[in-house]
Amino acid sequence: MIILWIVCAVFVLFALFTLAFNPKEFMEVSIILIFGVICVLIGFFAGYRYNSRKLQAIDVYRGKTTLKITYQDSIPVDSVVVFKTINNK
Repeated sequence: MIILWIVCAVFVLFALFTLAFNPKEFMEVSIILIFGVICVLIGFFAGYRYNSRKLQAIDVYRGKTTLKITYQDSIPVDSVVVFKTINNK
């Protein structure tokens, strides 16, 4: 997540340096800057959605998980906590 903030800061610094040293080309650079910031924001929100779906310990108590037990000869040998799937239509 920190990498996205660094990339965004680099885009802003690039635009400021272009404006300070070559204002005639600022319009062309600003289009590239806007495109870059949009790409960074899309990546940020995609990363946020990915990280928000990670399993947390509190999810067991909130009813978002189930326990899957593997038996061998009627003896439990393994257990796994599994996320319940919710279909949002």
